[in-house]
Amino acid sequence: MDQTQYSNQKRPRSRVSSSPSPRQQASSRPRQSIVTAGSSSKRSKHHRARFSDGSGNSFLGDNYENTGNLTDRFEQIHQARLPPLRQNLTNLPGNSPYLQGNFGNMAGLSETDQQIADLQAQLAASQQAHVARGATAGKKKRERSDEMEKLIAKTVKDVTWRTVKYVTSDNQEQQLAIMVLDNLGLDEYLGNDAETQARRQVWLSVYASYCTQELNKTRSYVISRLKEAAFEYMDAHDGKLPSPAQIISCGKRVVTVPAMRTLFEWYVDKYLVRAAGNTTHWNENKRLFEIISECHFPGEPTKYYITASTEAFACIVFDGYSLVWKNQWQLKKDNKKAKIPVPRRKKGVVLTAQQKSLRSKYTDMDNGQTRFGGWSTEAIRKFTQLKDLIKEARALEPNLDIERDCMQSLKVAHGLEEEETLEEYLSKKKKSKKTSSAPVVEEIDCFGDED
Repeated sequence: MDQTQYSNQKRPRSRVSSSPSPRQQASSRPRQSIVTAGSSSKRSKHHRARFSDGSGNSFLGDNYENTGNLTDRFEQIHQARLPPLRQNLTNLPGNSPYLQGNFGNMAGLSETDQQIADLQAQLAASQQAHVARGATAGKKKRERSDEMEKLIAKTVKDVTWRTVKYVTSDNQEQQLAIMVLDNLGLDEYLGNDAETQARRQVWLSVYASYCTQELNKTRSYVISRLKEAAFEYMDAHDGKLPSPAQIISCGKRVVTVPAMRTLFEWYVDKYLVRAAGNTTHWNENKRLFEIISECHFPGEPTKYYITASTEAFACIVFDGYSLVWKNQWQLKKDNKKAKIPVPRRKKGVVLTAQQKSLRSKYTDMDNGQTRFGGWSTEAIRKFTQLKDLIKEARALEPNLDIERDCMQSLKVAHGLEEEETLEEYLSKKKKSKKTSSAPVVEEIDCFGDED
């Protein structure tokens, strides 16, 4: 029977052949080293890499993508946080030169063999450190209190968000945590004695990273709120939005022409309300009776409800997201039930023009949640520059006059008299609540009395 005939028939359960198959021949050959300096061969990420000394003896490493030189591969393993490789080569099977003695006795090895041995030693040390870090993180999570986490979340949103928008280093994370702890005002953490300071250090070690997480959450929440304001504007203006340059001009108080004055009123009345992070720092009781640059906490004239950093953040978000919001608004208009997922890049997949149009200008959407929030260095530097410019603009008297004119216009827009005071406004609101009680329902004889 020839090969063609055989291939068209059902394959029998077993084949007995006097000569080995090509696969058997391949498996019987001595294995060649597949890890060499500068190697560019590729293997699946989910494949256990096999290292060989070229003599047929081999040992297994854990999952990683076998591409690039040895240093690159080590970085891939470390960054992927994969399980540690075996730490002692004496535990590995075979009689390769690596197994004859310890790491310090490598005389006579080839350059490639030495590189492999060095890589193994580095991997063992790195993975030991990773396991230790993971154990510490898990311990911190177990030590955290649900009640304390709630207090931290509220403090970050209502207090520290006013002045802190980003954390970009371990040092800044510690500063944020200290701010949060001081603002919590808990008696057991107040004081300079050694015992109190020790308690503070324990608290900081457990909750510092959680404070950063809550800051990242608050930032995401504020962005979603600013998006709501932008969608409302587009609903009222047939899908159009101001340019980022115009919003930045509002922040810098460059609003001399009537059209910009109107936009500045929207910026103050609708947009900055969402940037505040909560519903009390820039509500009607404040923005209709005080101006941005002078509205402060009672008895604290330098502690403003809307800070220059809050305005700068609102501006940088508009700069980075305005095109995204316009495209999302149009997609929702075309199909109200349309789901708009975040278009993340995947290896080997090219994003379409529409997907690219839904990606933010300044944030990294490809790596999921990151420790410090995924904002680009360019964005944070631009934010810092804007904050300084806005702070300077808020100190100029002509710009304070612009804010006062805006406040009067907003009063009229909200149905108030230009000279109406806050006390009169609150009194009217109180009376309105009393008179708008629920209507009296007529009693009807319908109560059951069958028994």
